Amino acid sequence: MRDLESADDQNVEQDVTATKDLLGLASVVVETYTQHLKSAPLDIVTRKKRGWNYAELATANLQQRTGYEDRAIAFLERAVTLAKLSSNGIDEVELIRGEKAFRRSLRMRPEFRNLLGKIYEQ
Repeated sequence: MRDLESADDQNVEQDVTATKDLLGLASVVVETYTQHLKSAPLDIVTRKKRGWNYAELATANLQQRTGYEDRAIAFLERAVTLAKLSSNGIDEVELIRGEKAFRRSLRMRPEFRNLLGKIYEQ
């Protein structure tokens, strides 16, 4: 993606990324989020969106599901860590816990359970 030149360009880029996300172009969107994080590594929202997209990739490609889920968990762990360091008052763990988009296979993984500090019923 080209460098962002102004606030208007940044808003357009965010809209384009969101549209690609809705169209199911998760791998393209993940790369876009990754590039954005190079210039804004503390952007918790982008980290969470990127994690949510690796979780979606895992359901679309069962052969690589474990790898995608591993990455999703790593991104979510980083988002939780950054949220704890932030003074914005957002409880990232509660937001992740309430997110319906995460598939059962991801939710049942011990790493995901530990991240949220809650044992899910099987």
